[in-house]
Amino acid sequence: MPSGIGGRMTWNPMVKTENRFASTKMTTGRPVPKPTHVVCHITGTSSFAKAKKTFLNEVSPHYLVDQNGVIYQFVEEENQAWHAGIKTGVQALYNASPSHWRRYLYCFDWYAYPAGSVFLDAHLHSVDGKDGADFVRRSDSSDWPDYDYFNARWGSAAGPVNYEMSKRPNAYSVGIEILSVGSKNASESKYSGAMYNSLRRLVADICDRNSIPMKKGTVVGHEDVNPMQRWGWDPNQGFNWNKVWE
Repeated sequence: MPSGIGGRMTWNPMVKTENRFASTKMTTGRPVPKPTHVVCHITGTSSFAKAKKTFLNEVSPHYLVDQNGVIYQFVEEENQAWHAGIKTGVQALYNASPSHWRRYLYCFDWYAYPAGSVFLDAHLHSVDGKDGADFVRRSDSSDWPDYDYFNARWGSAAGPVNYEMSKRPNAYSVGIEILSVGSKNASESKYSGAMYNSLRRLVADICDRNSIPMKKGTVVGHEDVNPMQRWGWDPNQGFNWNKVWE
């Protein structure tokens, strides 16, 4: 078996040769001896061609699993894929207090924020609309209900998973993308049985080789390690974690 640093494999033998695509959007090596977490995502698209283009030219996961259960690899595990970075301004809000960040959502141009929302730049100064905005808060500065899913999973006083140990999820985790737009509810078309089967096998393989507990807290979603930038939709609420954890 080919191996990288620490005896870990470079290209995973689980992935067929024709399904390996070497992305340059990664960082060589890791600051930790081996990964301690697995982070699952959704691509936000059902198009493999679109996802592949993104992973070769913008960001990257280590792996991609499609709805037919086919596994692809883009980055070797001993290197850092660019799948869960936390922006500097977001880190500043996480650092302010355990709950302060819940007053803010990260600003995406595609998201329909409610009327009366206040748009803010990176320094939390008001701006006109989404253009130039980094964050959004409610008019009364109360917590966003969008974080209710995170609170239910981790508690209303919890911060991002593992943030106190490291502010760099890419440094300590293996990232797996699911080729899906996701869903708030269980959906065979968004999370197929074949996808779950392959994802569980892949997660088990990664966890076994790196001594990662295959459970909640160490096998998590992007929304868990960076709720401000994903707040419950990555891999979304319809994802069945019980089909992945032991």
